[in-house]
Amino acid sequence: MITDAKIQKAIREAVADFGQNEGLADKLIAWFEAVANGNENLVNKDSVSRRLDLLYENCLIDGEK
Repeated sequence: MITDAKIQKAIREAVADFGQNEGLADKLIAWFEAVANGNENLVNKDSVSRRLDLLYENCLIDGEK
């Protein structure tokens, strides 16, 4: 299942509004799609932890560039 274009647009707009890199939006959309397709299990703490670490690494904090 491909994520609805409206959802992708909303994620991209939110990421941009908060001054984050476009790559973060790509990673959030990929995770959203993995969950929607059943390829990602939110109960598996190791999997969720790895994904969150990846997202945190891609977040800009306090005006970082």
